[in-house]
Amino acid sequence: MPSSQGSDSRKIEEKLSKEELIDYQTLMDAVQVMIAFKSKDDRFIMVNAAFAAFVGLPKEKIIGMTTFKLVKQQDVAQKVRDLDLEVMRTGKPVLNQLVKWSGFRSNNEIRVLSSKLPFYDSDGNIIGTISYIVDVEDRVCAEEKLAESEKHYRLLFDSIDEGFCIIEVLFDKDKKPVDYRFIEVNGSFEKQTGLSDALGRRMRELAPHHEEHWFEIYGKVALTGEPVRFTNRAAQLGRWYDVYAFRYGEPESNQVAILFNDISERKHSEAQAEESEHLQSELLEKFNEAQHVASIGSWDWNLKTNVVWWSDETYRIFGVNPQDFVPGFETNARFIHPDDLDAYRKAFDHSIQTGALLDCEFRLIAGDGALKFCNARGKCLFDKYGQGFRFTGTIIDHTQRQESAFALIKSEERYCSLFENMHEGFAYCKMIFNNDFPVDFIYLSTNQKFEKLTGLKDVVGKKVTEVIPGFPETNPELVALYGRVALTAQPEQTESYLPLLDMWLSISVYSDKKDFFYVVFDVITERKFAEEKNMQSYEQLTQLYKHLSEVREEERAYISREIHDELGQALTALKIDLSWTLEQSFLKPGVSRKIETMLQVVNNTIKNVQRISSDLRPGMLDDLGLAPAIEWYADEFEKRTGVKCSLDLEEVQLDDPKKNLAMFRILQEALTNVIRHAKAENVDIKLCIQEEEVHLTVYDDGIGMPKEKMDSRDSLGLRGMSERIRQFHGRFEIASQINEGTTLNITIPI
Repeated sequence: MPSSQGSDSRKIEEKLSKEELIDYQTLMDAVQVMIAFKSKDDRFIMVNAAFAAFVGLPKEKIIGMTTFKLVKQQDVAQKVRDLDLEVMRTGKPVLNQLVKWSGFRSNNEIRVLSSKLPFYDSDGNIIGTISYIVDVEDRVCAEEKLAESEKHYRLLFDSIDEGFCIIEVLFDKDKKPVDYRFIEVNGSFEKQTGLSDALGRRMRELAPHHEEHWFEIYGKVALTGEPVRFTNRAAQLGRWYDVYAFRYGEPESNQVAILFNDISERKHSEAQAEESEHLQSELLEKFNEAQHVASIGSWDWNLKTNVVWWSDETYRIFGVNPQDFVPGFETNARFIHPDDLDAYRKAFDHSIQTGALLDCEFRLIAGDGALKFCNARGKCLFDKYGQGFRFTGTIIDHTQRQESAFALIKSEERYCSLFENMHEGFAYCKMIFNNDFPVDFIYLSTNQKFEKLTGLKDVVGKKVTEVIPGFPETNPELVALYGRVALTAQPEQTESYLPLLDMWLSISVYSDKKDFFYVVFDVITERKFAEEKNMQSYEQLTQLYKHLSEVREEERAYISREIHDELGQALTALKIDLSWTLEQSFLKPGVSRKIETMLQVVNNTIKNVQRISSDLRPGMLDDLGLAPAIEWYADEFEKRTGVKCSLDLEEVQLDDPKKNLAMFRILQEALTNVIRHAKAENVDIKLCIQEEEVHLTVYDDGIGMPKEKMDSRDSLGLRGMSERIRQFHGRFEIASQINEGTTLNITIPI
């Protein structure tokens, strides 16, 4: 039986002529890709030169071999055979399968990409496979090295403490940088910036208020390619950064690589160091200033070298110039008052010998001849052998304190005299609190007038509840005031009635120390009684004024009615009779003219009677209300005086006709004052309702009036208007300036 190999070969030879086989073999040998034909039974039928070179055998040796014989790794051979079988079973090619393959003569594994296609006979039957094999060992090795390099790079990239990112700068149409997008960030990026999930996002999206200079700097790097290193603050991120930025990639990519480090702590430390240095300088300056203010100088005496150092204030106390004087113990001694020199020397010797603290009072005759009272304090330092090697201390000039003490004695003598002879009562007290609430107080000191005004004796050291039982309950507001002043040191004044002592006091309260307060008071009981009587008299006068006003208005109304009814009717009848008489034909011409004259007199008299009646009590006020009455009166006033009146009137309804009358009378008085005193050309009158109140405003553009006249008791017209409105709990206000007119504001509750 012929072999399968021979059968397959014959089928191929049948498919291709000998010349075609030679040409096909030549073509296969010309390509670099390895090509192999295999039969169904896994035997190599045809291979090219590249394949033979790869496996290290002549083509003749390979022909007829199986994959399992050619490939040493049986697992690899099995994988290759499985791929062949799959291609022959499905009729579909298998492409780019990575296979690790060892050659026939070499143990080294080489990675190849194997693609397999089915091979058909002339009848369309699959009789084998065609394999195309590409040696990718070098490429795979390069890719692995690149991947390893990228792995190391990424490890380094993510391990460095500095932040690193690559950004794409975004420009507007004018090539102005307006934003940038994060293309890549390392592991420290979020820690350094506080920005999370930044990859692929824009900076203005993450930090909308990021400063413009960041965009300008990175935009310049992207456009020019010039790297830049700088230090800057990102306010919205709350950090300082040290930044190195350089172009990344091609210019048209607009990408910038940024290496940066958060130096906020360093900046904070630098600021603290600068502040500390500034503070030390200030402290030294303040120390010198404090020494000067306190009149305390410093000194240091090196007992080994006998060199003495003085501070600036020490030179000032001794009254010598640092440039002209070299301090030393003996040279210093010549400034000591002769009567104090022996004690001065002994004090220093004692301290050096025993180690006791130096505390020496003495008088000093300064370089300028001034006598000063001083105190030297210090301590001697000893070495390990018990020998004194350094003496350091201070000198205090308390001349001013001494002089102040003498002055204080004199002042206290004067104060005690004033304290005991003042007309007001005085008490110095300590407040007692319970849960920050004032409940009692202790008398610490009082003057003689205290006892004389209050009748209270031996109160020092006692509580007010012991001296006046029930005082906090009967005068809680006064106790609260004392407590408030004792806590806040804000002085207050009040007038208070003490029912337990049956007296009124005018009280001033002060404090210069927490929980303590001073009380200066005077008895004003008589004044209060007088004020009460005055108030009663004022109320009685107000009631009398109100009564007289009502009586006057009633009398005016009565007279107005009588004039209108009686005299008006009589004049009307007389007018009718005269008119009838004038119509009689028998009258002589002279008589007719006389009657006409009489009729004219009667008409004028009727008008005057109407005017007088309206002035006494305008009927329009009762019939139509306040606004029409004001309009009528203003029109009459304008006709009578020539002063132009501008009106802005609202309809108002007051609950009491007397209020209408009071407002109308005030308007009459105001316009009377305008014509008498103001010399005005225009008057504005406004009547309106605001917040349950009726407001009447009268303004004239006249010469105004001085303030003293407005406040004068002799301005009876103004006082009368004020009293009219006060009885209805209203307000009367006047404002005026010289040559700028006068404004009256009258307000009355509805």
